[in-house]
Amino acid sequence: MDDRYIERMLEVFLHARRLDKAVQLVIKKSSALSDQRLFQAVKQVSGSGNAKQKALVANEAYHLLQKSWYDKALIDIVLSYFKGSQEDWEELSDSLSNMAITDAGLDAAILKNAIWIHKADAEAQKIFVRVYRNDRGNAIIGAFAYDLIYEIMVRNLRVQYDTVALLENMYARFNDKLLAYALSHLYLNHGIETRHSESILQDAVGFMEEDGFLFPVFKAQKPDQDKTLASAYIEKNQAFMYAGLPDKNVFLYYKPDGEEEYRKQKMVYFRFGLYLTAVPIFYGETTEYYYSEEMPTGSVASKVMKTKNNALTVRDEGDLYAVINNALIYENMFKYEQVEAIITEALREYRDVKAELI
Repeated sequence: MDDRYIERMLEVFLHARRLDKAVQLVIKKSSALSDQRLFQAVKQVSGSGNAKQKALVANEAYHLLQKSWYDKALIDIVLSYFKGSQEDWEELSDSLSNMAITDAGLDAAILKNAIWIHKADAEAQKIFVRVYRNDRGNAIIGAFAYDLIYEIMVRNLRVQYDTVALLENMYARFNDKLLAYALSHLYLNHGIETRHSESILQDAVGFMEEDGFLFPVFKAQKPDQDKTLASAYIEKNQAFMYAGLPDKNVFLYYKPDGEEEYRKQKMVYFRFGLYLTAVPIFYGETTEYYYSEEMPTGSVASKVMKTKNNALTVRDEGDLYAVINNALIYENMFKYEQVEAIITEALREYRDVKAELI
C-alpha cells in the first residue's frame, strides 16, 4: 500500500477500536506517520488493558517523549515496557527536564539502575539531589547514598558539588560515621573544602579512634591540611588496609626494627571488602609487614612489605609515645640536650606519680 494512505488507515483502525491492527501499523510503518498521529495512536493503546500491545508501542512512546510529545500515559508505558540502557533513561530525563517536567517513577528507575550497575554519574547525581529535595522520605535516597559511599571510598569517585552538599546535609541530620568517612575521602583525595569539611574531618578522626583503625588517606596529608588534621592518633599510628572478600579472618603480621618475631594483630572488617587496623610506629622506625587470611584449612598470605615513619612531628603532649618519639627525633637531629631533658622530665613525672601512690 502506498505510504500516503497509511495515516488515513491508522485513523480508521483507531476509530473502529481495532487496536491490534493499529499497533501493527505503528510498528511497521512509523516512518510514514506524523508525530501527531503516532501520539494519538500510542495514547489510545495506553488506555487499553492489553499489556502485549503496550509493550509493542513502548519504543515509539519513548521516541515521542524525546520529541516533547508528553503525556503521563506515555511515561507509564515506557517505565513498564521500554527496554533501554541507562543512557537512554538519562536522556529521557534530560528531555523532560527541558520541558520543566519531572517524573518520580522515572527518577527512581534511573537511581535503581545506577545502583545496580554501579554508575553514579553526573546525571544520576543530579536526579539524586532532586529526589532528596522533593521527597526526603523516599527509600531510594538511602540506597543510592550507600552506593555513592562505596564509589567514593573504593573507586575514588569525585562527586558533584551539589552531591557533596547533600551528603553533608545528611551527615548533619543523622551524624552517621559512614558518611563522615566518605566525606573525608572526598575532602582529602580531591582537595575539596567546604564550610563543614574541617568539623567533619575532626569527627571522622574521633570515629576512627573509637573503631580502632585508621584510613590510609589520613596519613597522606597535604601541608595545608596539617592544621585541620593535627591529631595524636593520626601522628603516632600507621594505617593498614587490606582488600578482600567480606567476613574473613584477616590478620596483620608486623615486625618493627630489631625484632626477630612477627607480632600479630586482628584487622577490623569495615565493609566493602575492606579490613583496617592501626599500629604505632616511632620516628625512623622501619616496619616489615604482611596480611594473612586465616581459615581452619590454612592461610593465604600477601607479599611482605615495608613502611617507615619519616614524619618529623614533635608534640608537647606527655603520653609515652610522644616522649619516646620526641627523643628519637631530637637524637636524629643531634640535639642531645633536648633528648636528656625529655628523659629527665619523664623520669621526674614517674617519680611524682609513684610518690602519690605511696
